[in-house]
Amino acid sequence: MHETVIANKIIEQAKLAGASKAIQVEVGELAELTEEEIKTTLTQLSDWNITTIFRKSHVKCNCNYQGPAKIIDKGHGFCYFKCPSCNENPEVIKGGEIKIIGVE
Repeated sequence: MHETVIANKIIEQAKLAGASKAIQVEVGELAELTEEEIKTTLTQLSDWNITTIFRKSHVKCNCNYQGPAKIIDKGHGFCYFKCPSCNENPEVIKGGEIKIIGVE
């Protein structure tokens, strides 16, 4: 159900951007849904060609670490991650969201 709400918001935004037959969506490694979940749901809710692109995470921490996050646990609707260097909560630079990157 959660994925349906997110997919409907994506569809609404894509229509506003002029989508009529295809969209490209970037899905971050730390996003609350997986690339497969979002692609499947968008395909079920629209007749568009859906292309998804996976974005690896990149985080920045107060300990000066910059790089991929250490994923502790990920499930439907959540992603729990830490800095692999100090185990604190880092700032997400890339790979934390689901966003439209192209429309046709």
